[in-house]
Amino acid sequence: MSKRVVWVIAIICLGLSVLSIIYSVAEPGQIPFDQASWQAASSEADLAKRNQMINDVEHKIDTGEFNNDDTIREKLGKPDSIDEATGTWYYRLGSPGSSGNRRLELAFEKSGRVLSRRVVSAE
Repeated sequence: MSKRVVWVIAIICLGLSVLSIIYSVAEPGQIPFDQASWQAASSEADLAKRNQMINDVEHKIDTGEFNNDDTIREKLGKPDSIDEATGTWYYRLGSPGSSGNRRLELAFEKSGRVLSRRVVSAE
C-alpha cells in the first residue's frame, strides 16, 4: 500500500469518528430498544427509559420490523391503554424534563398493519 492510500484510509476513519461523536452529542440519552426493560416499565424511572428508547422503536416501526399489532404486542407488551372507539393503542413514555407525560400512539388498519405512529403529550 502506498502512503497516499494509507492517508486516505486514515482520513476516512477520522471522519467517521467525528460523525459518530456528533451523532452521540446530538441525541443524548438515546438507548437501543430493550424488550424486557420496555415491558417491565412501571415506575417513572422505568418510563423514562422508554423515552430514551423511543427513537429506536419508531425506527423499527418505520422500517417494518414492528409492522403489525401481533408483533408490536409481542415486542412492546400489552398497551398501557386502548381507545375502544378507534382501536388506538397507547404506551406511556414518562416525562422528559418539563415537556409533560408523553405517549406512543399507534393506529392500525383492520388487517392489523400499523397505519400510523406518533408521540403525543398525554392529556
